[in-house]
Amino acid sequence: MYLQDNMLAPHPPARVRLLWMRRRGKVGNRLLITTFLVLALASLHVGLSLRIGSRELFPYVGTFLSGVMLITLCRATIKLKSVAWLGLFFLIASLTSFGSFAIHAAPGETFGAQARGLLALGAALTSGYGTFLGLRALGRIRAAKLFWYLWLFIVVFSFLEVYGGLRPLSDMVREGLRPDRWLYELDLRDVDRYGALRPKVFAPEPSIVGYTAGLCLSAWFILGLRRRQWHRLVEFVLMAGITWFFVRSPAMVACLAAGVLAIPFHVFGRGHFITFRKLRGQAHPILAFLTLLGVVGIAIASVSASTYWGEEIGFFGTGSFFIRQVAPMLTEVEVLKQHLLLGTGVNGDHLLFPIVEQVYVENSAFIRFPHLFDMPVDILITNAFFSYWHALGLLGGGLGMLALYYFSMSTRALPMFVLAGTAVAIHAVGGMNNPRTWMIFFVLTAASSLAAPRFITLVPTELPPEPPPGPSVEPARRRHLSPV
Repeated sequence: MYLQDNMLAPHPPARVRLLWMRRRGKVGNRLLITTFLVLALASLHVGLSLRIGSRELFPYVGTFLSGVMLITLCRATIKLKSVAWLGLFFLIASLTSFGSFAIHAAPGETFGAQARGLLALGAALTSGYGTFLGLRALGRIRAAKLFWYLWLFIVVFSFLEVYGGLRPLSDMVREGLRPDRWLYELDLRDVDRYGALRPKVFAPEPSIVGYTAGLCLSAWFILGLRRRQWHRLVEFVLMAGITWFFVRSPAMVACLAAGVLAIPFHVFGRGHFITFRKLRGQAHPILAFLTLLGVVGIAIASVSASTYWGEEIGFFGTGSFFIRQVAPMLTEVEVLKQHLLLGTGVNGDHLLFPIVEQVYVENSAFIRFPHLFDMPVDILITNAFFSYWHALGLLGGGLGMLALYYFSMSTRALPMFVLAGTAVAIHAVGGMNNPRTWMIFFVLTAASSLAAPRFITLVPTELPPEPPPGPSVEPARRRHLSPV
């Protein structure tokens, strides 16, 4: 029996074994990797930051340090090409922000705010890339188990918080972590809109609980899809229903949409997540069309709902929908009119906030939703998809997406799915330089990469004939064949 590379068949013959062919570099202890992955996701969930008194010095410091440790543990698996594409994206964001500042800066104004925003973006990319390396080091099965256990913790604690008396513990942790920041306390609104109190699970607001649960569930679903295992789809639907019953956050819908978007890529991959090489075939136009629907679908729904946002039609008539879909979209229209190519820059608040105020005043948002008046301005635009285009404009945003596309390709993920799933899921979070935004991108990249493995095929063959007697000659080198 001999080992033969890259012999893939839709229906392998008898006694043919398919094995993983994943490069196993010298990575750190898997227990340490799992620990830092849990710390990174948990710190992101609760918003752990470094504070001195009432001043926040380093937001999401726990996620950043965990990402750095994961990069250290998995440093042998780092590819310079991937790091180069990430660095190019950061360079594009930096040059775009500086160009926007140079054009629109007022006399005496400094680049300090934009510099802080770029530092936050760099920290978010570092945290996400470390998480990506950690998930790749764990492998498909262990990563799927990790996300399943995290999802289970969110659901069980949500039940205990609402019905088991653990709410005081959750509130105490929330107030201790964010003593001077806005915290969600609109319980009467939850009962009126959703029929029950919504859990926070140590997070500042219920939407973050929906974000974490939805991301973990989608990642588990993508990693678990395999040939003849369509019961996973039934389990995914049942788990999504259970999550909605206890969490009741519309933010989880956007994250779950990324998992649903993986189904056609799995179908055309014949039981495994389709690879980019196979995508060049006949399935390419169909998947391109489905991807376009996935990216544009929520935007179309936002436009349609914004036409009728003044009516009381469930969630579409609430302030949450206004700050997540309507206001960001209307703000983007005004930003494109004034800053078409370069946008307002990363953390370009001096250009963005007057436009946001104009949008809220023209639509009487503070009158219709009085509770929005006390919220910080950065929360009034809670949509990372539109924030990306606010910050970078059409030129910077297009070049940045191209760099992210080639980064995904360099990791053996499927760039079309990664960008489409990210574009849909980040409607649930806010801020281009928010680590939650980039955690979605890197988790989907890791899941797509792990779900599309390369294989080694063991093919039974006959032994080669014995060499004729005579002077010894060195056997011919076999590039693809070696004895097992």
